[in-house]
Amino acid sequence: MLEEVAKDAWEYGRKFLLQGKVADYIPELGKANPVHFGLCIKTEEQKKHKIKSFNATYTVFM
Repeated sequence: MLEEVAKDAWEYGRKFLLQGKVADYIPELGKANPVHFGLCIKTEEQKKHKIKSFNATYTVFM
């Protein structure tokens, strides 16, 4: 179920990729490609669910 919710959230978020601009107040953030989008959820059991649009290194994971 978590994987399905994560995929739905990722699909929803993709709609907004080009509506803003890449944050540049931290130089490394300014280098990010605005169409690269990823989502990672880590459970209490330390299981990771990752979805990303490109095979790329991402600037920020929260």
